[in-house]
Amino acid sequence: MDDWKHDHLGNQIIILSNQVKHYLHQAAEVEGISGSQSRILHYISEFSKKTEVYQKDVEEFFYLRRSTVTQTLQAMEKNGLIRRSSVARDARLKKLELTEAGQALEAKIHTRVMQMEQRLRESLTEEEITQFLSITDKLGAELTSLGAPEIKQAGEYPERHLACFPMIKRVSDMMQFVNVHIQFWKYRYVWNLEVLDVL
Repeated sequence: MDDWKHDHLGNQIIILSNQVKHYLHQAAEVEGISGSQSRILHYISEFSKKTEVYQKDVEEFFYLRRSTVTQTLQAMEKNGLIRRSSVARDARLKKLELTEAGQALEAKIHTRVMQMEQRLRESLTEEEITQFLSITDKLGAELTSLGAPEIKQAGEYPERHLACFPMIKRVSDMMQFVNVHIQFWKYRYVWNLEVLDVL
């Protein structure tokens, strides 16, 4: 088994990322929403503190199709978690904002995510954490050179977003990079390599 792991680094990244994703989905589902809705809630919560957030921003950040985001946002709006507000400079634009209910729910789920991040950090030494981050940077750079989307740097995320769960984000980022390159091989492997939306 160890030899198999040694020869299949990409699959190990996918397995680890799926474990993280399942936890995040459970944290959201306990509160009655999907994992993707939870991630969008957090994104709007963080980025709207510094700038206006529009649907296209969500599409680009999570690498999702417009139709997928439209459907998800409509469900969130129907459930009273977000609202679309007109922009004074252009009535055609609708910025995304969290309602009070959305803010409360995001904070509740975020607390559980922070608990997982803390557990992950406590399972490693500081040296191991440094090595892990260095390795993900190195693998990300290599995948980028092969044509994968470039990993977003720290300055592109709100401070709280990175400070609270950098390890979770790194695993999700690596999952995205690996998926870009091995999508076309998915029918030749025994595991499922469907593209997954991430943090």
